Amino acid sequence: MNFLSTVGPDALINTFTVNIKGNSDTHLCNQLQDIIFSELNGTVGKSSKRVPLFLTKSELEEAKYGEAFRQFKTRLGLSDPLKINFLRNTAMNPFQASKAYVTEISKLFRNCIMNSIGGLKDVPTHHRFIVSGKMIDDENKVFLDYIPTFTNKSHQYNVVLTMKAVNETEKIKFIESCNTDSTYVCKTKYETTIMDFLRKTTENGISMELYKYGTEGTVLCTVNLTVDEVFRYEHLEDPKSANFIEYPTYQKYFLYGDKKRAFISHVITKFKDFHQVVELDEIPHSVPEVILDMGAIITIPDISGSSLYLGGKISDPLQGDHYVVEFKGKQYIDCKTTIRFQKATAKKYFDFEYLNTN
Repeated sequence: MNFLSTVGPDALINTFTVNIKGNSDTHLCNQLQDIIFSELNGTVGKSSKRVPLFLTKSELEEAKYGEAFRQFKTRLGLSDPLKINFLRNTAMNPFQASKAYVTEISKLFRNCIMNSIGGLKDVPTHHRFIVSGKMIDDENKVFLDYIPTFTNKSHQYNVVLTMKAVNETEKIKFIESCNTDSTYVCKTKYETTIMDFLRKTTENGISMELYKYGTEGTVLCTVNLTVDEVFRYEHLEDPKSANFIEYPTYQKYFLYGDKKRAFISHVITKFKDFHQVVELDEIPHSVPEVILDMGAIITIPDISGSSLYLGGKISDPLQGDHYVVEFKGKQYIDCKTTIRFQKATAKKYFDFEYLNTN
Protein backbone atom coordinates (compact mmCIF):
# COMPACT_ATOMS: atom_id res chain seq x y z
CA MET A 1 0.00 0.00 0.00
CA ASN A 2 2.89 2.35 0.70
CA PHE A 3 4.12 1.75 -2.83
CA LEU A 4 0.67 2.43 -4.33
CA SER A 5 0.19 5.59 -2.28
CA THR A 6 3.60 6.82 -3.45
CA VAL A 7 3.10 6.03 -7.12
CA GLY A 8 -0.49 7.24 -7.11
CA PRO A 9 -2.58 7.04 -10.29
CA ASP A 10 0.43 5.98 -12.36
CA ALA A 11 -0.26 2.47 -11.05
CA LEU A 12 -3.38 2.49 -13.22
CA ILE A 13 -1.44 3.04 -16.44
CA ASN A 14 -1.32 -0.55 -17.62
CA THR A 15 1.12 -1.47 -20.39
CA PHE A 16 0.80 -4.65 -22.41
CA THR A 17 1.66 -6.39 -25.67
CA VAL A 18 -0.57 -8.71 -27.69
CA ASN A 19 0.98 -11.68 -29.49
CA ILE A 20 -0.53 -14.32 -31.78
CA LYS A 21 -0.61 -17.74 -30.12
CA GLY A 22 2.41 -19.76 -31.24
CA ASN A 23 4.20 -16.80 -32.86
CA SER A 24 7.92 -16.45 -32.06
CA ASP A 25 8.69 -13.66 -34.54
CA THR A 26 9.19 -10.30 -32.82
CA HIS A 27 8.80 -8.42 -36.11
CA LEU A 28 5.32 -9.92 -36.61
CA CYS A 29 4.41 -9.17 -33.00
CA ASN A 30 5.51 -5.55 -33.42
CA GLN A 31 3.47 -5.27 -36.62
CA LEU A 32 0.42 -6.42 -34.69
CA GLN A 33 0.92 -3.68 -32.07
CA ASP A 34 1.26 -1.13 -34.87
CA ILE A 35 -2.07 -2.17 -36.40
CA ILE A 36 -3.90 -2.26 -33.07
CA PHE A 37 -2.52 1.19 -32.28
CA SER A 38 -3.65 2.55 -35.65
CA GLU A 39 -7.15 1.16 -35.01
CA LEU A 40 -7.38 2.59 -31.48
CA ASN A 41 -5.87 6.02 -31.84
CA GLY A 42 -6.99 9.44 -33.00
CA THR A 43 -5.53 11.37 -35.92
CA VAL A 44 -5.41 15.15 -36.18
CA GLY A 45 -8.00 16.39 -38.66
CA LYS A 46 -9.95 13.11 -38.65
CA SER A 47 -13.11 12.46 -36.66
CA SER A 48 -12.65 10.11 -33.72
CA LYS A 49 -16.32 9.06 -33.49
CA ARG A 50 -15.53 5.58 -34.87
CA VAL A 51 -12.68 4.96 -32.40
CA PRO A 52 -14.09 2.93 -29.47
CA LEU A 53 -10.94 3.05 -27.30
CA PHE A 54 -7.79 5.14 -27.18
CA LEU A 55 -4.33 3.67 -26.61
CA THR A 56 -0.79 4.97 -26.93
CA LYS A 57 2.29 3.02 -28.03
CA SER A 58 5.97 2.87 -27.12
CA GLU A 59 8.80 0.32 -27.06
CA LEU A 60 10.98 -1.61 -24.62
CA GLU A 61 14.63 -2.46 -25.18
CA GLU A 62 17.00 -4.74 -23.30
CA ALA A 63 19.66 -2.08 -22.67
CA LYS A 64 17.24 0.01 -20.59
CA TYR A 65 15.05 -2.59 -18.92
CA GLY A 66 17.34 -5.61 -18.52
CA GLU A 67 15.79 -8.58 -16.72
CA ALA A 68 12.29 -7.05 -16.79
CA PHE A 69 12.57 -6.85 -20.60
CA ARG A 70 13.70 -10.49 -20.85
CA GLN A 71 10.92 -11.75 -18.60
CA PHE A 72 8.34 -9.71 -20.51
CA LYS A 73 9.41 -11.22 -23.84
CA THR A 74 9.52 -14.73 -22.38
CA ARG A 75 5.90 -14.36 -21.29
CA LEU A 76 5.06 -13.39 -24.87
CA GLY A 77 6.80 -16.48 -26.26
CA LEU A 78 9.64 -14.43 -27.75
CA SER A 79 13.31 -15.14 -27.09
CA ASP A 80 15.39 -12.75 -29.20
CA PRO A 81 16.90 -9.44 -27.94
CA LEU A 82 15.01 -7.23 -30.43
CA LYS A 83 13.02 -4.23 -29.19
CA ILE A 84 9.36 -4.94 -28.49
CA ASN A 85 6.47 -2.55 -29.03
CA PHE A 86 3.90 -2.21 -26.27
CA LEU A 87 0.54 -0.50 -25.87
CA ARG A 88 -0.48 1.74 -23.02
CA ASN A 89 -3.91 2.45 -21.58
CA THR A 90 -3.91 5.92 -20.05
CA ALA A 91 -7.50 6.03 -18.78
CA MET A 92 -6.69 6.53 -15.08
CA ASN A 93 -10.17 6.93 -13.60
CA PRO A 94 -11.10 3.64 -11.84
CA PHE A 95 -14.63 4.77 -10.96
CA GLN A 96 -15.95 4.36 -14.51
CA ALA A 97 -15.37 0.59 -14.44
CA SER A 98 -18.56 -1.34 -13.65
CA LYS A 99 -18.77 -5.03 -14.51
CA ALA A 100 -20.90 -4.33 -17.58
CA TYR A 101 -18.50 -1.59 -18.67
CA VAL A 102 -15.47 -3.88 -18.40
CA THR A 103 -17.29 -6.64 -20.31
CA GLU A 104 -18.17 -4.27 -23.14
CA ILE A 105 -14.65 -2.86 -23.29
CA SER A 106 -13.23 -6.39 -23.49
CA LYS A 107 -15.53 -7.22 -26.42
CA LEU A 108 -14.46 -4.09 -28.30
CA PHE A 109 -10.79 -4.76 -27.70
CA ARG A 110 -11.04 -8.45 -28.62
CA ASN A 111 -12.77 -7.57 -31.89
CA CYS A 112 -10.02 -5.06 -32.69
CA ILE A 113 -7.37 -7.72 -32.05
CA MET A 114 -9.14 -10.23 -34.31
CA ASN A 115 -9.47 -7.65 -37.08
CA SER A 116 -5.80 -6.69 -36.67
CA ILE A 117 -4.64 -10.31 -36.88
CA GLY A 118 -6.75 -10.62 -40.00
CA GLY A 119 -4.98 -7.57 -41.39
CA LEU A 120 -1.69 -9.44 -40.99
CA LYS A 121 -2.68 -12.97 -41.98
CA ASP A 122 -5.66 -12.75 -44.36
CA VAL A 123 -5.00 -13.82 -47.94
CA PRO A 124 -5.92 -11.10 -50.50
CA THR A 125 -9.11 -11.97 -52.35
CA HIS A 126 -12.13 -10.38 -54.03
CA HIS A 127 -14.81 -8.95 -51.73
CA ARG A 128 -18.52 -8.51 -52.48
CA PHE A 129 -21.00 -6.07 -50.97
CA ILE A 130 -24.77 -5.78 -51.19
CA VAL A 131 -25.84 -2.27 -52.22
CA SER A 132 -28.21 -1.61 -49.34
CA GLY A 133 -28.69 2.04 -50.30
CA LYS A 134 -28.08 3.34 -53.83
CA MET A 135 -26.53 6.68 -54.69
CA ILE A 136 -29.13 9.38 -55.16
CA ASP A 137 -28.77 12.46 -57.34
CA ASP A 138 -28.12 15.01 -54.60
CA GLU A 139 -25.78 12.75 -52.59
CA ASN A 140 -22.48 11.15 -53.50
CA LYS A 141 -22.87 8.21 -51.13
CA VAL A 142 -23.68 4.51 -51.43
CA PHE A 143 -24.43 2.21 -48.48
CA LEU A 144 -22.77 -1.22 -48.70
CA ASP A 145 -23.18 -4.38 -46.61
CA TYR A 146 -20.45 -7.03 -46.83
CA ILE A 147 -21.27 -10.59 -47.98
CA PRO A 148 -19.46 -12.92 -45.54
CA THR A 149 -18.85 -16.65 -45.40
CA PHE A 150 -17.41 -18.94 -42.74
CA THR A 151 -15.61 -21.04 -45.37
CA ASN A 152 -12.73 -18.57 -45.81
CA LYS A 153 -10.96 -16.66 -43.03
CA SER A 154 -10.49 -13.72 -45.39
CA HIS A 155 -14.30 -13.39 -45.57
CA GLN A 156 -15.20 -13.88 -41.90
CA TYR A 157 -16.38 -10.32 -41.33
CA ASN A 158 -19.60 -8.39 -40.76
CA VAL A 159 -19.02 -4.97 -42.34
CA VAL A 160 -21.27 -2.00 -43.10
CA LEU A 161 -19.88 1.13 -44.75
CA THR A 162 -20.50 4.01 -47.10
CA MET A 163 -18.42 4.82 -50.16
CA LYS A 164 -18.22 7.84 -52.46
CA ALA A 165 -17.42 8.20 -56.13
CA VAL A 166 -14.04 9.84 -56.74
CA ASN A 167 -15.59 12.41 -59.11
CA GLU A 168 -18.85 13.46 -60.75
CA THR A 169 -18.27 11.27 -63.81
CA GLU A 170 -17.93 8.14 -61.69
CA LYS A 171 -20.99 9.15 -59.67
CA ILE A 172 -23.17 9.52 -62.78
CA LYS A 173 -21.88 6.20 -64.14
CA PHE A 174 -22.88 4.45 -60.91
CA ILE A 175 -26.33 6.05 -60.70
CA GLU A 176 -27.18 5.31 -64.34
CA SER A 177 -26.09 1.66 -64.01
CA CYS A 178 -28.03 1.13 -60.78
CA ASN A 179 -31.39 2.20 -62.22
CA THR A 180 -33.89 -0.57 -61.38
CA ASP A 181 -35.46 -2.00 -58.22
CA SER A 182 -33.16 -5.03 -58.39
CA THR A 183 -30.64 -5.83 -55.67
CA TYR A 184 -27.14 -4.80 -56.76
CA VAL A 185 -23.71 -6.03 -55.74
CA CYS A 186 -20.36 -4.23 -55.72
CA LYS A 187 -17.27 -6.42 -56.05
CA THR A 188 -13.63 -5.40 -55.74
CA LYS A 189 -12.01 -5.68 -59.16
CA TYR A 190 -8.65 -6.55 -57.66
CA GLU A 191 -7.77 -8.83 -54.76
CA THR A 192 -7.10 -7.24 -51.37
CA THR A 193 -7.62 -7.89 -47.67
CA ILE A 194 -10.68 -6.43 -46.01
CA MET A 195 -8.49 -4.30 -43.71
CA ASP A 196 -6.54 -2.82 -46.61
CA PHE A 197 -9.83 -2.21 -48.41
CA LEU A 198 -11.26 -0.31 -45.44
CA ARG A 199 -8.13 1.53 -44.27
CA LYS A 200 -5.92 2.17 -47.30
CA THR A 201 -8.13 3.95 -49.82
CA THR A 202 -6.02 6.01 -52.23
CA GLU A 203 -6.89 9.27 -53.96
CA ASN A 204 -7.77 7.33 -57.11
CA GLY A 205 -10.14 5.13 -55.14
CA ILE A 206 -10.86 1.42 -55.38
CA SER A 207 -12.07 -0.15 -58.63
CA MET A 208 -15.45 -1.76 -57.97
CA GLU A 209 -17.50 -3.83 -60.41
CA LEU A 210 -21.27 -3.36 -60.24
CA TYR A 211 -23.74 -6.07 -61.22
CA LYS A 212 -27.24 -7.27 -60.36
CA TYR A 213 -27.40 -9.90 -57.63
CA GLY A 214 -27.33 -13.37 -59.20
CA THR A 215 -25.68 -12.21 -62.45
CA GLU A 216 -22.04 -11.92 -61.39
CA GLY A 217 -20.73 -12.56 -64.91
CA THR A 218 -22.55 -9.50 -66.29
CA VAL A 219 -20.72 -6.39 -65.10
CA LEU A 220 -22.81 -3.25 -65.60
CA CYS A 221 -19.91 -0.88 -64.98
CA THR A 222 -16.59 -0.48 -63.20
CA VAL A 223 -16.49 2.57 -60.97
CA ASN A 224 -13.82 4.06 -58.72
CA LEU A 225 -15.03 4.60 -55.16
CA THR A 226 -13.38 5.72 -51.92
CA VAL A 227 -14.32 4.58 -48.42
CA ASP A 228 -16.37 7.27 -46.69
CA GLU A 229 -17.30 5.82 -43.28
CA VAL A 230 -17.16 2.36 -41.71
CA PHE A 231 -20.23 1.88 -39.52
CA ARG A 232 -19.51 -1.70 -38.50
CA TYR A 233 -16.38 -3.86 -38.70
CA GLU A 234 -16.92 -7.07 -36.76
CA HIS A 235 -14.90 -10.26 -37.02
CA LEU A 236 -17.04 -13.40 -37.13
CA GLU A 237 -16.31 -16.21 -34.70
CA ASP A 238 -14.48 -19.27 -35.97
CA PRO A 239 -16.91 -22.14 -36.76
CA LYS A 240 -14.98 -24.35 -34.31
CA SER A 241 -16.18 -22.18 -31.43
CA ALA A 242 -19.88 -22.48 -32.34
CA ASN A 243 -20.64 -24.97 -29.55
CA PHE A 244 -19.37 -22.51 -26.95
CA ILE A 245 -21.46 -19.54 -28.13
CA GLU A 246 -25.13 -19.03 -27.31
CA TYR A 247 -27.62 -17.34 -29.60
CA PRO A 248 -29.10 -14.16 -28.09
CA THR A 249 -32.49 -14.38 -26.39
CA TYR A 250 -34.05 -12.30 -29.18
CA GLN A 251 -33.00 -11.47 -32.72
CA LYS A 252 -30.63 -8.53 -33.08
CA TYR A 253 -30.03 -6.28 -36.07
CA PHE A 254 -27.69 -3.39 -36.73
CA LEU A 255 -29.66 -0.20 -37.49
CA TYR A 256 -27.91 2.49 -39.55
CA GLY A 257 -28.55 5.20 -42.12
CA ASP A 258 -28.75 8.97 -42.47
CA LYS A 259 -31.38 11.70 -42.33
CA LYS A 260 -33.16 10.30 -45.41
CA ARG A 261 -32.85 6.51 -45.21
CA ALA A 262 -32.57 3.71 -42.65
CA PHE A 263 -31.42 0.11 -42.99
CA ILE A 264 -31.02 -2.97 -40.82
CA SER A 265 -28.40 -5.70 -41.13
CA HIS A 266 -28.66 -8.94 -39.16
CA VAL A 267 -26.10 -9.40 -36.39
CA ILE A 268 -24.42 -12.73 -37.15
CA THR A 269 -23.78 -14.62 -33.90
CA LYS A 270 -21.98 -17.81 -34.94
CA PHE A 271 -21.71 -20.62 -37.50
CA LYS A 272 -25.21 -21.71 -38.59
CA ASP A 273 -26.77 -18.28 -38.71
CA PHE A 274 -28.07 -16.07 -41.52
CA HIS A 275 -27.26 -12.77 -43.19
CA GLN A 276 -30.04 -10.32 -44.05
CA VAL A 277 -30.17 -6.75 -45.34
CA VAL A 278 -33.37 -4.68 -45.27
CA GLU A 279 -34.14 -1.10 -46.26
CA LEU A 280 -36.83 0.33 -43.98
CA ASP A 281 -39.84 2.14 -45.43
CA GLU A 282 -39.12 5.21 -43.33
CA ILE A 283 -36.94 6.58 -40.57
CA PRO A 284 -38.30 4.94 -37.39
CA HIS A 285 -39.93 7.36 -34.98
CA SER A 286 -37.88 8.47 -31.96
CA VAL A 287 -34.60 7.59 -33.69
CA PRO A 288 -32.49 10.76 -34.04
CA GLU A 289 -30.09 11.18 -36.94
CA VAL A 290 -27.08 10.87 -34.64
CA ILE A 291 -28.11 7.29 -33.76
CA LEU A 292 -28.50 6.34 -37.43
CA ASP A 293 -25.18 8.00 -38.18
CA MET A 294 -23.35 6.05 -35.48
CA GLY A 295 -25.36 2.85 -35.91
CA ALA A 296 -27.10 0.97 -33.10
CA ILE A 297 -27.96 -2.60 -32.19
CA ILE A 298 -31.72 -3.16 -32.07
CA THR A 299 -33.45 -6.10 -30.38
CA ILE A 300 -36.76 -7.54 -31.61
CA PRO A 301 -38.52 -9.04 -28.54
CA ASP A 302 -41.15 -10.75 -30.71
CA ILE A 303 -38.57 -12.94 -32.50
CA SER A 304 -36.47 -15.67 -30.87
CA GLY A 305 -32.71 -15.28 -31.15
CA SER A 306 -32.33 -18.79 -32.56
CA SER A 307 -32.69 -19.25 -36.31
CA LEU A 308 -36.15 -20.00 -37.69
CA TYR A 309 -36.27 -23.35 -39.51
CA LEU A 310 -38.97 -24.06 -42.10
CA GLY A 311 -38.79 -27.22 -44.16
CA GLY A 312 -35.45 -28.05 -42.56
CA LYS A 313 -33.82 -24.83 -43.75
CA ILE A 314 -32.99 -21.54 -42.03
CA SER A 315 -35.68 -19.07 -43.07
CA ASP A 316 -36.40 -15.36 -42.90
CA PRO A 317 -37.50 -14.60 -39.31
CA LEU A 318 -39.14 -11.32 -40.35
CA GLN A 319 -42.50 -12.91 -41.12
CA GLY A 320 -44.39 -9.69 -40.39
CA ASP A 321 -43.96 -6.30 -42.06
CA HIS A 322 -43.39 -4.26 -38.90
CA TYR A 323 -42.00 -4.84 -35.41
CA VAL A 324 -41.50 -2.95 -32.17
CA VAL A 325 -37.78 -2.92 -31.38
CA GLU A 326 -35.64 -1.88 -28.44
CA PHE A 327 -32.33 -0.01 -28.54
CA LYS A 328 -30.03 2.24 -26.55
CA GLY A 329 -30.58 5.88 -27.47
CA LYS A 330 -28.70 9.07 -26.69
CA GLN A 331 -26.96 8.96 -23.31
CA TYR A 332 -27.57 5.19 -23.37
CA ILE A 333 -31.26 5.56 -22.49
CA ASP A 334 -33.53 2.54 -23.11
CA CYS A 335 -35.73 3.34 -26.13
CA LYS A 336 -38.40 1.70 -28.28
CA THR A 337 -39.51 2.34 -31.83
CA THR A 338 -41.28 0.60 -34.71
CA ILE A 339 -39.52 -0.54 -37.87
CA ARG A 340 -41.55 -1.04 -41.06
CA PHE A 341 -40.65 -2.79 -44.31
CA GLN A 342 -43.89 -3.16 -46.25
CA LYS A 343 -42.45 -2.22 -49.65
CA ALA A 344 -41.85 -5.08 -52.07
CA THR A 345 -38.25 -3.94 -52.55
CA ALA A 346 -37.45 -3.56 -48.83
CA LYS A 347 -35.72 -6.91 -48.34
CA LYS A 348 -32.48 -6.61 -50.28
CA TYR A 349 -30.77 -9.85 -49.34
CA PHE A 350 -31.24 -13.03 -47.34
CA ASP A 351 -28.72 -15.87 -47.22
CA PHE A 352 -27.81 -18.83 -45.04
CA GLU A 353 -26.25 -21.24 -47.56
CA TYR A 354 -23.20 -19.23 -48.68
CA LEU A 355 -22.62 -17.90 -45.15
CA ASN A 356 -22.64 -21.34 -43.55
CA THR A 357 -20.49 -23.12 -46.10
CA ASN A 358 -17.67 -24.71 -44.14
